[in-house]
Amino acid sequence: MKHVFAFLLTLLLGSFSWAAAQDFQYQGFGFRVGISEGPDQGYGGIHWDFGTPNSSLRIRPNIEIGFGDDTTLLAFNGEVDWYFRKQGDWFPYAGGAVALNFIERDDLPPQADDTNTEVGFYAVGGIETLLMNNRKFLVEVKIGFDDSPDFKLGVGWTF
Repeated sequence: MKHVFAFLLTLLLGSFSWAAAQDFQYQGFGFRVGISEGPDQGYGGIHWDFGTPNSSLRIRPNIEIGFGDDTTLLAFNGEVDWYFRKQGDWFPYAGGAVALNFIERDDLPPQADDTNTEVGFYAVGGIETLLMNNRKFLVEVKIGFDDSPDFKLGVGWTF
């Protein structure tokens, strides 16, 4: 477990150093909410947007917490997205994420281990649009692999 945590921390810090070397800059933070399946949950969270106005690549780490289906899931996601050419007022994007998931199950017998820490992955796709005052609104879908929820549908706002 310590090795997994050290690896993810190194990966996260390395992505921030790489972003700094590529002239990436902080673009804002935001909130996100949605639903997931496998486990069936509602979730909410926060994200940070690192990118440049002139680049199509964005680093958008986020933290999400889900409730429901006798499970609480806290996920730390290191997400990287590629923005495609603007389609009308919308910017479509696709990417992926590595997730560190802390899972607590409520429906196990008293002596059973009800907490797990697992590494998962996501494929991400979505669309984003600019709002007034340089704010952004996004709609995204995440397909989970390994120990991440199977499917997530969410919306978010960046300030």
